[in-house]
Amino acid sequence: ASKQDGGVTAGCACGPSCSCDPCLCGSKTAGCCGGQAASTGCCGGQAGEGIVATALAFFNDLEYGKGAEGIAKYLAPGATFSCKCLPQKTLAEYGDFMKALCAITSDASFTPKFVTSNADTVTIVADMKASHTGSAPGFPAPTNPPKTTTCDYVYTISFAGGKITAMHKVFDIFTGFSGFGWPLPPASA
Repeated sequence: ASKQDGGVTAGCACGPSCSCDPCLCGSKTAGCCGGQAASTGCCGGQAGEGIVATALAFFNDLEYGKGAEGIAKYLAPGATFSCKCLPQKTLAEYGDFMKALCAITSDASFTPKFVTSNADTVTIVADMKASHTGSAPGFPAPTNPPKTTTCDYVYTISFAGGKITAMHKVFDIFTGFSGFGWPLPPASA
């Protein structure tokens, strides 16, 4: 999936309107299509199915650079972000960071590999592939030819009342940043 084809759902049997990616879940369940919540048989028919669809929609908007404004509809007031190796403290701040990252990595793709949930939490294991092709404040300048990176990461997304209250990210910052030739950022407190 890429920015141009709309993210995690491209190429699936249900087409580009799936809210729960049947390719990701290993199911071609038609009930996943048309913006519906995940149905039994999709994503394992687990508890918290409505939040799985919300989490995947949020994932697409966050990862493909919609910024704080574009993800606000998913967030509870004051939604927090934590990652030991990044300085952002709110999801709005992290959303704007991802918007800037997308601006300098025009070919970036973010692919969920595994999704699981319970009544109030969704965990997404994903990978990012990107080439550093552009410039933005706060980021090193690109090289010619552009440097490319691939790294795995995990989001644990907490919900209350159907809104995201917090997200924790774990990822291999060394592999991700060194692929671009970037220095490591200061660790968050």
